[in-house]
Amino acid sequence: MEDNLDLPCEKAPSVCLSPESSVDKFTAPKGRNKELDLYIKCFHHWARTEIINKEPHLTYNLTKKVRDAIHSLRSNPNIVIKEADKGNAVVIMDEVQRLTPNVLKPHATNEPSYARDTTAFLRKLQSTQNLPNYTILATMDVEALYINIPHVDGLQAIKNTIQNKEESNIITTLCDFVLTHNCFFFDNKNYLQINGTAMGTRMAPQYVKIFMADLEQRFLNHCTQKPLLYLRYIEDIFLI
Repeated sequence: MEDNLDLPCEKAPSVCLSPESSVDKFTAPKGRNKELDLYIKCFHHWARTEIINKEPHLTYNLTKKVRDAIHSLRSNPNIVIKEADKGNAVVIMDEVQRLTPNVLKPHATNEPSYARDTTAFLRKLQSTQNLPNYTILATMDVEALYINIPHVDGLQAIKNTIQNKEESNIITTLCDFVLTHNCFFFDNKNYLQINGTAMGTRMAPQYVKIFMADLEQRFLNHCTQKPLLYLRYIEDIFLI
């Protein structure tokens, strides 16, 4: 075997790499070099053995009680566990929190100012022609919007947006449940959020869109000088 491994490169092309080659991207084809195939097989066997032998000796940074709780939550089909949209945190949602965004979305994306993404924004911008010389382009952003929407105002915005009274009452009840059950853990203490909406919940973006759409419509209806173009992505606003 040692004699074969000392062969010149041109006689063992499957194991030769030029200086410019990327080792990370190289995968040796099977069957072209028996010694290399045997080495890879032995290495895989050794790696698996090492991993299996060390598994019982792993030390946990969580107590058994916490590990059992995590396993119980992970096995619960009635909840969804996901990373928060922002921050190093974990969000646990029940079925109501998971389904509520689906019923809100059609109403949250049906406003004239709604811009789904950059492409939609540019298309609407290109449709604006013959602007006067004194035109001013402006952008605005609502600071800390998610956590500062009063529950009463947010739920009223949903009622104002959804015309069907029965549907409006059902969705408002679902949203009220989500808003009043945002629990979180910080500094070894459990808290219940009493104002605004948690940024990690799936409902939050649609809820915020409806609140902003209702707020801006009431403002624009009473505005004496209306903008030539008013577009918004959640709480980021562009106007001419």
